[in-house]
Amino acid sequence: EWTYHNWLPYANTPFPYVAGGPPGKAEVPLYDVLYALGTPVDGRDFCVRASVMQYLQNQALFDGFLSFMWDRYTAVLFWKSQSPWPTLRGALYDSFLDQTGGFWGTASSLRPPVSAVLDQLSLKVRVVNRGGSPLGRATTVTAEMWSVEDGSAYGSGPVIVGSGAVPANAVAEVGSLPWPSSPSLASPPLLFARLCTSISVGDGTSVANSRPSPSSSAPPPQVCRGYLVAKPG
Repeated sequence: EWTYHNWLPYANTPFPYVAGGPPGKAEVPLYDVLYALGTPVDGRDFCVRASVMQYLQNQALFDGFLSFMWDRYTAVLFWKSQSPWPTLRGALYDSFLDQTGGFWGTASSLRPPVSAVLDQLSLKVRVVNRGGSPLGRATTVTAEMWSVEDGSAYGSGPVIVGSGAVPANAVAEVGSLPWPSSPSLASPPLLFARLCTSISVGDGTSVANSRPSPSSSAPPPQVCRGYLVAKPG
Protein backbone atom coordinates (compact mmCIF):
# COMPACT_ATOMS: atom_id res chain seq x y z
CA GLU A 1 0.00 0.00 0.00
CA TRP A 2 2.85 2.37 0.79
CA THR A 3 4.30 1.67 -2.66
CA TYR A 4 1.04 2.72 -4.30
CA HIS A 5 0.96 5.78 -2.06
CA ASN A 6 4.40 6.91 -3.21
CA TRP A 7 3.51 6.34 -6.86
CA LEU A 8 0.37 8.42 -6.87
CA PRO A 9 0.98 10.75 -9.82
CA TYR A 10 -0.14 14.30 -10.47
CA ALA A 11 -0.05 14.05 -14.27
CA ASN A 12 -1.23 11.56 -16.85
CA THR A 13 1.28 8.72 -16.95
CA PRO A 14 1.55 4.97 -17.46
CA PHE A 15 1.62 2.92 -14.28
CA PRO A 16 4.12 2.61 -12.75
CA TYR A 17 5.96 5.75 -13.76
CA VAL A 18 9.18 4.68 -12.06
CA ALA A 19 11.20 1.51 -12.49
CA GLY A 20 10.66 -1.49 -10.25
CA GLY A 21 6.88 -1.25 -9.90
CA PRO A 22 4.54 -3.97 -8.64
CA PRO A 23 4.68 -7.20 -10.70
CA GLY A 24 2.15 -7.36 -13.49
CA LYS A 25 1.24 -3.67 -13.34
CA ALA A 26 3.63 -2.27 -15.93
CA GLU A 27 1.00 -2.10 -18.71
CA VAL A 28 -1.83 -0.65 -16.62
CA PRO A 29 -2.50 3.02 -17.50
CA LEU A 30 -3.00 5.40 -14.60
CA TYR A 31 -4.39 8.85 -15.20
CA ASP A 32 -4.45 11.90 -13.02
CA VAL A 33 -8.11 12.55 -12.33
CA LEU A 34 -7.41 16.28 -11.96
CA TYR A 35 -6.83 16.42 -15.72
CA ALA A 36 -9.90 14.37 -16.61
CA LEU A 37 -11.79 17.60 -17.32
CA GLY A 38 -8.95 19.18 -19.28
CA THR A 39 -5.80 21.08 -18.36
CA PRO A 40 -6.28 23.62 -15.53
CA VAL A 41 -5.69 27.20 -16.63
CA ASP A 42 -4.19 28.39 -13.32
CA GLY A 43 -3.68 27.46 -9.67
CA ARG A 44 -7.21 28.39 -8.66
CA ASP A 45 -8.69 26.25 -11.43
CA PHE A 46 -6.44 23.37 -10.36
CA CYS A 47 -7.74 23.58 -6.77
CA VAL A 48 -11.38 23.73 -7.91
CA ARG A 49 -10.88 20.60 -9.99
CA ALA A 50 -9.11 18.94 -7.07
CA SER A 51 -12.13 19.64 -4.89
CA VAL A 52 -14.49 18.16 -7.48
CA MET A 53 -12.34 15.06 -7.79
CA GLN A 54 -12.17 14.67 -4.02
CA TYR A 55 -15.95 14.74 -4.05
CA LEU A 56 -16.10 11.99 -6.66
CA GLN A 57 -13.33 9.96 -4.99
CA ASN A 58 -15.03 9.82 -1.60
CA GLN A 59 -18.45 9.27 -3.11
CA ALA A 60 -17.11 6.26 -5.01
CA LEU A 61 -15.31 4.97 -1.91
CA PHE A 62 -18.43 4.85 0.23
CA ASP A 63 -20.65 3.73 -2.65
CA GLY A 64 -18.42 0.68 -2.90
CA PHE A 65 -19.02 -0.21 0.74
CA LEU A 66 -22.76 0.49 0.48
CA SER A 67 -23.05 -1.80 -2.55
CA PHE A 68 -22.17 -4.80 -0.37
CA MET A 69 -23.59 -3.65 2.94
CA TRP A 70 -25.19 -6.44 5.01
CA ASP A 71 -23.39 -8.94 2.78
CA ARG A 72 -19.69 -8.23 3.30
CA TYR A 73 -19.86 -5.30 5.72
CA THR A 74 -21.83 -4.11 8.72
CA ALA A 75 -20.07 -0.77 9.25
CA VAL A 76 -17.43 1.52 7.76
CA LEU A 77 -14.72 3.48 9.57
CA PHE A 78 -13.02 6.34 7.72
CA TRP A 79 -9.42 6.40 8.89
CA LYS A 80 -7.70 9.79 9.23
CA SER A 81 -10.33 12.26 8.06
CA GLN A 82 -7.64 14.96 7.80
CA SER A 83 -4.33 14.24 6.11
CA PRO A 84 -1.12 14.72 8.18
CA TRP A 85 0.56 16.40 5.19
CA PRO A 86 -0.58 18.83 2.47
CA THR A 87 -2.69 16.98 -0.07
CA LEU A 88 -5.50 17.46 -2.54
CA ARG A 89 -7.00 14.00 -1.97
CA GLY A 90 -8.23 11.78 0.80
CA ALA A 91 -9.32 14.30 3.43
CA LEU A 92 -12.66 15.62 4.69
CA TYR A 93 -11.28 18.98 5.83
CA ASP A 94 -8.07 20.94 5.45
CA SER A 95 -5.59 22.49 7.89
CA PHE A 96 -7.93 25.47 8.32
CA LEU A 97 -10.76 23.03 9.20
CA ASP A 98 -12.61 24.02 6.03
CA GLN A 99 -14.66 21.21 4.49
CA THR A 100 -13.21 19.80 1.30
CA GLY A 101 -14.94 18.22 -1.67
CA GLY A 102 -14.28 14.90 0.04
CA PHE A 103 -16.63 15.85 2.87
CA TRP A 104 -19.48 16.59 0.48
CA GLY A 105 -18.77 13.46 -1.56
CA THR A 106 -19.04 11.40 1.62
CA ALA A 107 -22.30 13.15 2.50
CA SER A 108 -23.64 12.52 -1.01
CA SER A 109 -23.10 8.79 -0.56
CA LEU A 110 -24.14 8.34 3.06
CA ARG A 111 -26.83 10.96 3.71
CA PRO A 112 -29.76 9.57 1.64
CA PRO A 113 -31.38 6.51 3.29
CA VAL A 114 -32.33 5.34 -0.21
CA SER A 115 -30.25 5.89 -3.34
CA ALA A 116 -28.88 4.26 -6.46
CA VAL A 117 -25.16 3.53 -6.54
CA LEU A 118 -23.09 2.90 -9.66
CA ASP A 119 -20.41 0.23 -9.93
CA GLN A 120 -17.96 2.12 -12.12
CA LEU A 121 -16.11 -1.03 -13.21
CA SER A 122 -19.12 -2.96 -14.48
CA LEU A 123 -21.68 -0.09 -14.76
CA LYS A 124 -24.13 -2.17 -12.70
CA VAL A 125 -26.66 -0.09 -10.78
CA ARG A 126 -27.85 -1.08 -7.31
CA VAL A 127 -30.47 0.48 -5.05
CA VAL A 128 -29.41 0.73 -1.41
CA ASN A 129 -32.24 0.88 1.12
CA ARG A 130 -30.94 1.78 4.57
CA GLY A 131 -34.42 2.67 5.77
CA GLY A 132 -36.63 0.62 8.02
CA SER A 133 -39.37 0.15 5.41
CA PRO A 134 -39.35 -1.93 2.22
CA LEU A 135 -39.55 -0.22 -1.16
CA GLY A 136 -42.24 -1.20 -3.64
CA ARG A 137 -41.75 -2.77 -7.03
CA ALA A 138 -42.35 0.61 -8.68
CA THR A 139 -39.04 1.94 -7.32
CA THR A 140 -37.27 2.98 -10.52
CA VAL A 141 -33.83 4.25 -11.46
CA THR A 142 -33.38 6.52 -14.47
CA ALA A 143 -30.19 7.87 -16.01
CA GLU A 144 -29.15 10.94 -17.99
CA MET A 145 -25.74 11.36 -19.60
CA TRP A 146 -23.74 14.28 -20.98
CA SER A 147 -20.45 14.76 -22.79
CA VAL A 148 -17.61 16.00 -20.59
CA GLU A 149 -16.09 17.93 -23.49
CA ASP A 150 -18.99 20.16 -24.51
CA GLY A 151 -21.97 19.27 -22.30
CA SER A 152 -23.94 17.69 -25.16
CA ALA A 153 -26.71 15.40 -23.94
CA TYR A 154 -26.80 11.76 -24.99
CA GLY A 155 -30.40 10.94 -25.81
CA SER A 156 -33.53 13.07 -25.59
CA GLY A 157 -34.11 12.54 -21.88
CA PRO A 158 -33.82 10.12 -18.97
CA VAL A 159 -33.64 6.42 -19.78
CA ILE A 160 -34.91 3.72 -17.43
CA VAL A 161 -32.09 1.64 -15.99
CA GLY A 162 -34.34 -0.72 -14.07
CA SER A 163 -36.87 -1.10 -11.29
CA GLY A 164 -37.88 -3.47 -8.54
CA ALA A 165 -38.75 -3.96 -4.90
CA VAL A 166 -36.03 -3.57 -2.27
CA PRO A 167 -36.42 -4.96 1.27
CA ALA A 168 -35.55 -2.83 4.29
CA ASN A 169 -31.83 -2.76 5.10
CA ALA A 170 -30.90 -4.39 1.82
CA VAL A 171 -29.26 -3.84 -1.56
CA ALA A 172 -30.81 -4.86 -4.88
CA GLU A 173 -29.30 -4.80 -8.36
CA VAL A 174 -31.77 -3.25 -10.80
CA GLY A 175 -29.84 -3.01 -14.08
CA SER A 176 -26.83 -1.47 -15.80
CA LEU A 177 -26.02 2.00 -17.05
CA PRO A 178 -26.28 1.84 -20.86
CA TRP A 179 -23.17 3.32 -22.44
CA PRO A 180 -24.41 5.82 -25.04
CA SER A 181 -23.99 5.55 -28.77
CA SER A 182 -25.18 8.23 -31.13
CA PRO A 183 -24.82 8.81 -34.89
CA SER A 184 -24.14 12.50 -34.25
CA LEU A 185 -21.93 12.16 -31.15
CA ALA A 186 -18.84 10.02 -30.86
CA SER A 187 -18.85 7.31 -28.20
CA PRO A 188 -17.14 9.08 -25.29
CA PRO A 189 -14.29 7.77 -23.17
CA LEU A 190 -15.62 9.84 -20.26
CA LEU A 191 -19.04 11.28 -19.44
CA PHE A 192 -21.19 12.81 -16.74
CA ALA A 193 -24.08 10.64 -15.59
CA ARG A 194 -26.95 11.41 -13.24
CA LEU A 195 -28.88 8.58 -11.61
CA CYS A 196 -32.27 9.38 -10.13
CA THR A 197 -34.17 6.95 -7.92
CA SER A 198 -37.95 7.39 -7.86
CA ILE A 199 -39.01 5.79 -4.61
CA SER A 200 -42.25 3.87 -4.08
CA VAL A 201 -43.83 2.75 -0.86
CA GLY A 202 -44.17 -0.89 0.12
CA ASP A 203 -47.46 -1.47 -1.69
CA GLY A 204 -45.90 -0.50 -5.01
CA THR A 205 -47.51 2.95 -5.31
CA SER A 206 -45.13 5.50 -6.80
CA VAL A 207 -44.50 8.59 -4.72
CA ALA A 208 -42.03 10.21 -7.13
CA ASN A 209 -44.08 13.41 -7.43
CA SER A 210 -45.23 13.71 -3.82
CA ARG A 211 -43.64 15.64 -0.98
CA PRO A 212 -43.48 14.19 2.53
CA SER A 213 -44.48 16.41 5.44
CA PRO A 214 -41.60 18.17 7.27
CA SER A 215 -42.18 15.92 10.30
CA SER A 216 -42.17 12.72 8.26
CA SER A 217 -39.28 10.27 8.68
CA ALA A 218 -39.98 8.71 5.28
CA PRO A 219 -37.23 8.87 2.65
CA PRO A 220 -37.50 11.60 -0.01
CA PRO A 221 -39.57 10.61 -3.04
CA GLN A 222 -36.66 11.02 -5.45
CA VAL A 223 -32.88 11.01 -4.95
CA CYS A 224 -30.50 12.10 -7.72
CA ARG A 225 -26.73 11.72 -7.71
CA GLY A 226 -24.02 12.56 -10.22
CA TYR A 227 -21.02 10.59 -11.47
CA LEU A 228 -18.02 11.10 -13.71
CA VAL A 229 -17.80 7.76 -15.50
CA ALA A 230 -15.01 6.28 -17.62
CA LYS A 231 -15.86 3.82 -20.37
CA PRO A 232 -15.17 0.25 -19.13
CA GLY A 233 -12.22 -1.50 -20.71
